[in-house]
Amino acid sequence: MNKLGRRSKTMIEGITPELALIVGMALARGKVDFSIICGLRTAEEQNKEFLEGDSKLDGYVKKSYHQSGNAIDFIPYPFKGWDDSESFIKVWKELRCCAKHLGYEVGAFIKWDIGHFEIRK
Repeated sequence: MNKLGRRSKTMIEGITPELALIVGMALARGKVDFSIICGLRTAEEQNKEFLEGDSKLDGYVKKSYHQSGNAIDFIPYPFKGWDDSESFIKVWKELRCCAKHLGYEVGAFIKWDIGHFEIRK
C-alpha cells in the first residue's frame, strides 16, 4: 500500500472528497505510486498557467477543473522524467479504474497535458 507524501498532502487540500477518495483508493491498491503536484487552483493561478502557455483555459472565461477541485496533476513515483509516458499512463489508468469503480466519469488522457486527471460531475 502506498500513501501520500508530505507535498502531496498539501496539494490534496481543497480537492473534492470524491477525487480524494479516488486518489486514496489508487494508492491503497498499491499498483502504482505517484505524487500530486497540483490540486485546487484559484482563477489567478489558472490565469498564470494560461499566460505561461501551460494551459488553454484562462481561469475566468474558460475555467479549469482544477478551479472546482475536480482535477489533480501528478507525477509517477519514482519520477524518471516528463518523457516517461508509460509511467504516466499507468497511473492515469489506475486512477480511471478507481473512478469508474466508484461511479465517476473521467476526462480523457491528453498527451499534451500528461499527468493531468479530472473527474466530471
